[in-house]
Amino acid sequence: MHKPESFLQALQGKSNVYYFANGEVNNRVVSFPGPAGAPLLVFVANWRAKLKHWKSFIKVLQQKHRVLYFETREKEATQYRTEAPDLSVTAMAEDLTRFLNLVERPYHLLGVSVGTSVILRSWAKLTNKPESLILLCPVLKVKMPAYFRVFPFIDIKTFTRYAPLLYRLLCVSPRLKSVQKTLRRAMTEKDFTEIAVMKASVQQLLTMPDPLACSNCRPTGRTLIVRSLQDPLHSAADADRVMQGIGATDAFSCPDFRSVHAAETAERLLPFLRRESFVG
Repeated sequence: MHKPESFLQALQGKSNVYYFANGEVNNRVVSFPGPAGAPLLVFVANWRAKLKHWKSFIKVLQQKHRVLYFETREKEATQYRTEAPDLSVTAMAEDLTRFLNLVERPYHLLGVSVGTSVILRSWAKLTNKPESLILLCPVLKVKMPAYFRVFPFIDIKTFTRYAPLLYRLLCVSPRLKSVQKTLRRAMTEKDFTEIAVMKASVQQLLTMPDPLACSNCRPTGRTLIVRSLQDPLHSAADADRVMQGIGATDAFSCPDFRSVHAAETAERLLPFLRRESFVG
């Protein structure tokens, strides 16, 4: 039986960072070792998530599992092999499907936020389905909070100096010379590319089809849903709909999305995963 690394390309100088060659993009995959013979857990994070925000969470899971952190194509570290990549959830689901169908060993699958939508969309085409499924703060419809329309992506430090410019970019064609000139003064080429990717990705998210309506996800193994009780993007109602729609067996709630990232939440996942133990 092949290890997952057999189809991943190692990043030079990084012992645990790989790229999954996937047509028009190369998805980054970060491997976190666990105990010898530990079961494998594949982690699909939320939209535009940064790995550093999940480090303490993953550290807890590493106590009992080997973790493969799979990054969907809108992430900053993705390598684009075309000038106009498809950033839709459908394309992300196809990436994940190809990846998971090459994992030739039992595994658990964990998704967060839009990552759960990607999993639901890919489910029907998975030839190698997970032993258990964990969905943290599932999203069925992406809605843009009012404050994001004024200061989008305000929590990303490097963007705060030109958040109003980004708002203008979202509303006015970037082909206008006056807009381009202003943006070029404020940003590096890397910044400009990142904003273009985010703009395209946001537009796709806002028109994302309901993943329950266009998927046939009925897991045969155990399924855990984690709700966020107070969050503008992740409603408890969506979590409850997913729980009913896929016939989930377990659930618990967190106060808000920030607390979902906490090590304490990962600790609460371990008993559920232990019930589905297998040799990795």
